[in-house]
Amino acid sequence: MSKAAGRAIPSREGMMQKFEITEGGTAPAEGPSGNRILIALAAVCAIVTVVAIVVAVVAVSRSSTTPNITIRGDQTTIGGSTSGQGSSAGSSAGISGSAVSSSSGGRIFTIAVGHDLGPFEYVDTSGYLTGFHHDLIEAVCTEAGMDCRTIWDKHTNCWDSTPGQPSHGGQGLMGRWYDACTGWFRTLERIQVFSFSSPFLKPPSVHLFVKKGNAVMFPSKNLANKTIGFVDGWACDERCLARWTDVTGQDNMTVVHAPTPGDIFAKLKSGEMDAAFLPFLAMAGHASGANPEFEQVPWGGFYCTEAGNGMMTRKDNDFTSHWNVGFSKLVSSGKFKKLCDAAAAKHGFRGPVDCVDG
Repeated sequence: MSKAAGRAIPSREGMMQKFEITEGGTAPAEGPSGNRILIALAAVCAIVTVVAIVVAVVAVSRSSTTPNITIRGDQTTIGGSTSGQGSSAGSSAGISGSAVSSSSGGRIFTIAVGHDLGPFEYVDTSGYLTGFHHDLIEAVCTEAGMDCRTIWDKHTNCWDSTPGQPSHGGQGLMGRWYDACTGWFRTLERIQVFSFSSPFLKPPSVHLFVKKGNAVMFPSKNLANKTIGFVDGWACDERCLARWTDVTGQDNMTVVHAPTPGDIFAKLKSGEMDAAFLPFLAMAGHASGANPEFEQVPWGGFYCTEAGNGMMTRKDNDFTSHWNVGFSKLVSSGKFKKLCDAAAAKHGFRGPVDCVDG
């Protein structure tokens, strides 16, 4: 190594060695500027994370304000997440049957009604469902403080029957589509499947009805070789008729079912049925008056029920405990009697309303 101007000049070998070390990949030491870059990146990541959390919290809080109507049976939630499939009015077993919650958190009781049952259920001239059952539901639910909603459905979805087969619970009530069915009689078969409220109507007698002028075809209590009609799901089915032991020849009669009383009437008129086994109340508007379409076979009547009409519900549903409280209040206040008296003027043109004493 030589000296120049008092300063040591590195040899060529030294310079080459330094170059080779650097070229070989040895990283130079980081300075203060490198640390500042890392700190800045960390700060940016932290800010992004905080913003994401805030956005998520806002989204959740907004969705929670959406009214949720929960249908417990099939776990369907309107206004929230949805899981499960099934009916639109279900319930988890053992809780309360069909339980629908309003946005305010109160329970909504759903009640099935029909449209073709004398003065009790029918369609008015404006196309709306009306009848004594609707008046009663409104009055009882008001007294009980129940939030009740009626649902029109076929009677056979409450209780059904098939010729030659045992009667059984309908898919609507068994499937928890609603809490209760309106105006059903307590019978030997039904009490083994469902629960019933206190009755609000007296049990009616059941008779054989025929087309006007055809009663002469039944000179004796013998139904051999006759075609007899029954309404699907009604208490006055062929099993009830079989308990009327005074009437013989039932082993040789033909059983025909129809979905509604209106269908029975049509089949009687056309001659497809010789007679129909129906409650007198259901025929009141058709077998009396100036020009009746049908007449009663003069054999007297029979009773198919253990009690009068009431509300029918599943045994795991607490509907009747609420309903009976309201009905008891309605009776004790005298409002039930007034409701029944008013029904004669309001719905009497379709037949009598024979309420229980109260």
